Amino acid sequence: MDIRAKTPKESGIGFSAKTVEIEFDLIQSLLQLEPVVADLNVYALNVDMRAVKWSQTDDSPQLSPQDDQKSVIEQLDKLLLRQLDHFSLKDSTVYLISQW
Repeated sequence: MDIRAKTPKESGIGFSAKTVEIEFDLIQSLLQLEPVVADLNVYALNVDMRAVKWSQTDDSPQLSPQDDQKSVIEQLDKLLLRQLDHFSLKDSTVYLISQW
């Protein structure tokens, strides 16, 4: 089964996965009265961020997302890097344009 995230077309960012397995922490979910993810496994993740351009500031290149790209990148950042303590990506690909 293919899973695709609906991102704004103007962002040029694509996000899909073949399979997503989520394990919930039942005790913590009951205590907090909201779902608490204990473990996340994503198989064949494909993130295409080649539409995001680079900019040069203070002698170091950095991604310079525009308009809709900012919200998509912020959502990916929150999900994968801030909200989840533990996750696995298997057979996955992330595309970026190189600065050089």
